Amino acid sequence: GSLAAGTSQISGTGVQLTVAGVQMGADNFTITVTQATAAGGGTATETAVEISVTNLTLSFGTFVNITKSNALSGAIIVDGNGVAAELSATNIGSIFTGLPSGVTIGSAAAPPAPQMTVTLQINTGTNAVDETIGAQTINVPAGPYLEVQVLNAALTISSNTVSGSFAFEEQGSGATAETVLAATGVSATVGTASLSNGQGVLVLTPTGVAGYVSGMGAGMSGGVSISGTVLLQINTTGGAVNASVTLGGQPVTIDYSASQGSLFSLSISNLSLNIDNVVTIEGTISYSTITLNGISGKDFAGTGLTLFFGNGPAQLSNGDPNPLAVGVEITNATVALFTNGNSGYALSATGTVQLVGTGSVTASGTGTIEVNTFTSAFTNITIALPGSGGQELPLNLPAAPTATTPFYSVGALGLNLNIFGQTLNGDVTVTDPNGTIEVNVSNAQVSLSDGNRSEERRVGKECRSR
Repeated sequence: GSLAAGTSQISGTGVQLTVAGVQMGADNFTITVTQATAAGGGTATETAVEISVTNLTLSFGTFVNITKSNALSGAIIVDGNGVAAELSATNIGSIFTGLPSGVTIGSAAAPPAPQMTVTLQINTGTNAVDETIGAQTINVPAGPYLEVQVLNAALTISSNTVSGSFAFEEQGSGATAETVLAATGVSATVGTASLSNGQGVLVLTPTGVAGYVSGMGAGMSGGVSISGTVLLQINTTGGAVNASVTLGGQPVTIDYSASQGSLFSLSISNLSLNIDNVVTIEGTISYSTITLNGISGKDFAGTGLTLFFGNGPAQLSNGDPNPLAVGVEITNATVALFTNGNSGYALSATGTVQLVGTGSVTASGTGTIEVNTFTSAFTNITIALPGSGGQELPLNLPAAPTATTPFYSVGALGLNLNIFGQTLNGDVTVTDPNGTIEVNVSNAQVSLSDGNRSEERRVGKECRSR
């Protein structure tokens, strides 16, 4: 066809291109060179080189390798501002090579669901570019900018899958080069808990994957329901990670110690955890899959939590207090919990005690709640507390007497119990060893008052009530 004045065009096959340091090959190409008077008038001219390409081949970073079978096509423009390019392919197969052992990347779902799509965007100039070349569009932000975007993708790490959209960037150079994945629209599952609408950052290394993803979490199994804001922690490198990467122009540090080992776990903030309407926990905890005493299940660990034990739940679905709830509430609690997801759980929690739904009977002090519905004891068991520098929470509990009779103990040191204006101070333990509730009081002091005078009596020995 005819060309505009000042325009020349070259077409061919089998071209080799280098754009912004990325080497490419193309089955078919068309190069159009246009000369025009520069902005501002005068005799100076600007030259723009527009390149349309199909069936591109290229390698990007350590792990991305695109072949002709991926049918990557698009356009490149070269002018006085630099080089800008946008190339894409839909419904592609794998474009990744040399991934760490146990790591794969592919389409998030089988057809007819949308398949994995890849887009390569380049801009070496400082201005954003929005141009149309033939049927191809280049729409890239101001540079320097170089990114591979993968949509509708699933990153599988051993038996765990993180699905969403990932933007690959190569940050650093030489021995310090790192492949960084900015993740959006992420969904993931750990045991029976799930993460949705997540976003975060991952670093892909020859030995594994490390990073963080945050989103909304929910789960339900065996009477245990969970909801809250989730942080997914991932480290499969087999060692310590201390990487500083850039995400959205902001520095992000990915930091894991070697002692934390291999991680694919959830930490849940603004948590609401409900176990059979008997135990509810509010706050921030970790959540991961683990095997204890030969039982496969999930463990929880956290501090600064609020825990309710009794006839609940403690709150209604709208967050208001449940007017029918009766039990013991522990605030600022440290909690270690293990559950098999099938109505079995072992719990140890310590914090500040108060009574709920007991009318004129009030209590204050430091208390501990222990529950074990398993018929096996937990001895010298610890659960790691993420982000604490290696702190571990103990879980030491007697076995439940029978499969239908759980062990539980509610204890308080220095408890102040006020009953109709009369005060009992002491160390109190409530247990149910054989289906009969026992209340043990030691180091007790009783304060009695009739409104005009008061009398204190100290009880030196243990008192027991059934």
